[in-house]
Amino acid sequence: MNYTELVASVTSWLNRNNFAALTSEIPTFFALAQERIDTDPQFRLISLWVNTTIDTATPTLPADFSKGIAAIIDDEQGSEVRGAPVREVMARQFQNGKPAIMAPVGTEFIFAPSPNQTYSISLTYQKSLTRISDSIADNELTTTYPSLILWAVLTEALMWLKDDQRAAVWEGRYRETLAKIALKEEEKQYPGGSLKVVSGYNTGFETVRANSY
Repeated sequence: MNYTELVASVTSWLNRNNFAALTSEIPTFFALAQERIDTDPQFRLISLWVNTTIDTATPTLPADFSKGIAAIIDDEQGSEVRGAPVREVMARQFQNGKPAIMAPVGTEFIFAPSPNQTYSISLTYQKSLTRISDSIADNELTTTYPSLILWAVLTEALMWLKDDQRAAVWEGRYRETLAKIALKEEEKQYPGGSLKVVSGYNTGFETVRANSY
């Protein structure tokens, strides 16, 4: 489903075709819904590998960085750089050597120890969603999980209409869909991992893996 088709679905579900004020707000509902999805801690999708080099303790984050990070230094050992709390990383930045821990802060990564030379490194992270609108018809979700956008937009619309009862229904559908997507993506990325799913809408995941932040 592209943007136009999703707008038509939202209008149909709301069953308020003649409500001009609501119709004019639909682009805002889409913007809010997509921002919510992109920043939802349970949303897992679109991990990217990027090969780059670091020669400073605070390189700039990729422009489309959203969340999640793993890193491997491209040396003979394939040295892993694990995600760590910011406080731990900053406490070791006075050291010089091969980076062993890292954290995203603001618009930068911080590494520790501070690199003592230029290192080639492979980063994996979850990118920000491309936001669909009148000018951009499709993004990474429209061809895979369009229902997540639909339920999120309907939730925003019903909140605007102050229809709390129906908003709760769509919130439930959103959470159910989000949990299913997270499980599917987790199984796809870590087929050999130990996966624990916590029941209910507040679904969490505990997976045995390397380098997850």
